[in-house]
Amino acid sequence: MPLPAVDVNFLLGVARRMQERRLHVYVPGTHRSAVAIVLRFGEAEQQRAAHRLLSCRDAGLSSVQLLQPLAGAATAALPSSLRVLFVRRADLAADRWSGSVTFPGGRRDAGDANDRRAVEREVDQMLGIPLQSRDFVCLGRLRDYAIRSRHIQAAGAVQSRFVFLHTGELAPTLRFSRHEVEAVQWVPLTAFTAEHVDWGSVCHPICCFVHASNADSRLLLAEAFAHAYLAFPSVQLPGQWRLWGLALRSASELLSLDDRAPIDWPLVSSNNPWLQHLIIDAFHGYCEVRYAYHRLRARLRCTDPAALTRHMILPPTADAIMWGVPDRVVTRHVLFLSLDVALLLLAIYCVAGVIFTASVACRTALGWMDADGDKRRLRAYYAANVSSLVESAPPPRGGDAGEGAAAMTAGDGDFAAAAAATGDGATEIAAVSSGAGDSPPLPSLPNTDEWEALRSTVRRWAGEGNVTPAVHEAPAGGEKE
Repeated sequence: MPLPAVDVNFLLGVARRMQERRLHVYVPGTHRSAVAIVLRFGEAEQQRAAHRLLSCRDAGLSSVQLLQPLAGAATAALPSSLRVLFVRRADLAADRWSGSVTFPGGRRDAGDANDRRAVEREVDQMLGIPLQSRDFVCLGRLRDYAIRSRHIQAAGAVQSRFVFLHTGELAPTLRFSRHEVEAVQWVPLTAFTAEHVDWGSVCHPICCFVHASNADSRLLLAEAFAHAYLAFPSVQLPGQWRLWGLALRSASELLSLDDRAPIDWPLVSSNNPWLQHLIIDAFHGYCEVRYAYHRLRARLRCTDPAALTRHMILPPTADAIMWGVPDRVVTRHVLFLSLDVALLLLAIYCVAGVIFTASVACRTALGWMDADGDKRRLRAYYAANVSSLVESAPPPRGGDAGEGAAAMTAGDGDFAAAAAATGDGATEIAAVSSGAGDSPPLPSLPNTDEWEALRSTVRRWAGEGNVTPAVHEAPAGGEKE
């Protein structure tokens, strides 16, 4: 019996990419849990064919090498039949996850050697499935997901996610405990598409995301965001099961390893405009800008930008939430991110201005600020710099002014008038400038008296009235100053 090529390629691609990132999947955390994403073929004949191909496998081979025999039996004519196992938790009042649809697994205990042993123990206790047997192949491990839980006040809640392929000939016998699991279901992977996502069926008041012991914060949120709620994307599964939250995020991340578009973006929305635009849109915009940055870096390194995939764009250490970011940037998200950044910079500027004003007022009131001393230091600076520049600059001379004007006129092409400028140069140049030419009248340059008046003003302002004026040449025909 041939196997669907789309499923075989999906398994090989997922196993290969998880193997490439196996050194970067661990995220430290004090509160750890682990779940198993169990896959199997939906058709009985296909499952038996996979069992025959993988029954003689060598345990020392990698997951990619173990799955290579399936490629020889793949055909593109068959549709996808892969299914994934979900459980619905028992409806218990004491369980905060009561009635939720999720992957099998549970919390890691102190006696568990690692996360892999924890998920094997939890699944065996919950469903009676021995994941450590030869009927299951561990394809790899997704990057650990840091959980922001309102029920765990301490930081460090992390969930580990392992992907298994069931290769047994028959469907595994489930012996689930009624106090933990209400029902189980094998759901086809084809159900996880953007067309099946509902954006308004799972809604929770914003107060539900604050720890119950923090009554003040809950009351403040209830008053500030009255009637506000958060809506999450969800998928309607057969049997009136609704998948949302971290379970849907993990399923979407698994599909994204096969370069499929994420189906749960944006991750959350709200009916409150302030909360939606200033917080939620800005957060999604930040994630989209980060993804665009990684894509730009990958494009610069890649020789064929058209062949870029999400796996090539995101670095191995990228946060798990980055796998849900779409390729296209949403303009609204980036716009409100820019608005938040501008408001933050404005707030920092205002706070800095208030702090500076308050410090100046306190220094003045306490007598720590010497205003007269600041003025004296300012005058001394100008006396040492500006006054010396003015004193050292030579004043213009009448002959120089006439010759300069004549040169300027000659530069305009009137060589005859420039050559005839003798004696009183200013008179001759004025005559030339008043001619029929298009040149504008030349401005008069400051004479020696005006220059000396400027020096006196600078001396008086700088408090240097006793400065000896510099000696320069007098105008043509005169004596030195």
